[in-house]
Amino acid sequence: LGTNFLFFNLNQGRRQDKPLVDPIKSAWFNTVAFRQAIAYGIDRTTMVNNIFQGLGELQSSPLSVASPYYASPKMGIPTYDYNPSKARELLLGAGFQYDSSEHLLDRQGNPVRFTLVTNSGNKIRESLGSQIKNDLDKIGIQVDFQPLAFNLLVGRLTDSLDWEACLLGLTGGLEP
Repeated sequence: LGTNFLFFNLNQGRRQDKPLVDPIKSAWFNTVAFRQAIAYGIDRTTMVNNIFQGLGELQSSPLSVASPYYASPKMGIPTYDYNPSKARELLLGAGFQYDSSEHLLDRQGNPVRFTLVTNSGNKIRESLGSQIKNDLDKIGIQVDFQPLAFNLLVGRLTDSLDWEACLLGLTGGLEP
């Protein structure tokens, strides 16, 4: 009944007149087409097959597939099946471009690179993070994957707010 998910720091706030998230990266993260491209750029089926040895199920809803309140794609929930071509199309449509080495650049020519954090010691999430890094590299995005001690990770997420993207999971029973 556990779920794993990737999320970006969309916080556009400031502390002591300093942005919490680099404004260049914040502009990417707060662009819907960028987040959709990330979703299309991650091969979740391969994750289920290789990391979970086929014992997982793709989920497009925030509620667990086992929940009686789960909304399936058959009910109109949008899905983002692995499609690197669609990811590239969305990025180009949002003003990103590729250099001669196929690295993604934003409108101002900044290389698209961000840090993805998760808790260290969780072998599943460490494997997921490695695959995300490899998958996004295929669409020209450099991901610096950084597993952190759980207490340090929680401190960054809740206190310092010093993070760009995070991979976490939840476990639990059936809702409600």
